[in-house]
Formats: sequence, structure tokens, C-alpha cells
Amino acid sequence: MIEITRQITGMAKKIDTVEDAIEVIEWAQGQPGIAFTLAARADGALHMQAEGVSVETVYPTLGQWLVFDGARFLALSDGDYVAAGYTVV
Repeated sequence: MIEITRQITGMAKKIDTVEDAIEVIEWAQGQPGIAFTLAARADGALHMQAEGVSVETVYPTLGQWLVFDGARFLALSDGDYVAAGYTVV
């Protein structure tokens, strides 16, 4: 058996504010096949959606980390973010 290593490019962003969500929108605009939507609902809440042509849709909420690992999106709490092995730099 041969072990291989694959390098992929992803992103992680904690979404605490609308400005954070806008940064994700700007990032998504440069990624082929990836979309991030932000909508203000009538009840004052925010609706966020991250998806791609071949990527399952996730619905992050304020206070969560949005992670794209190069193959899938994850919406993680602080604890789940650390438990998954990610670190804040």
C-alpha cells in the first residue's frame, strides 16, 4: 500500500456579525461553484446558507464557525471547532 497526502485549500471564519458574513460572501465570489447567501428575515433574524455545486448545504448561525475543508462545509460551535482539530491563529 502507498500512502498519499493531498493538499487542499479551505477556509474558516467565525461569523459573529453581518460584516463577518460579508467577508464570507466576498470569499465565495472568488470560488468556482461555491455560494454563500445572507438574508435578513422579517422577524429580524438572519438566514445564512453556504453551498456549492457538489457541496452539501449548511445553515450557519451567528456565533458559529463556517469551515470549508476543500470538500464540504461545516457549521461548528467553538467547542466542536476545537474538537475537530482546528485552531485559531
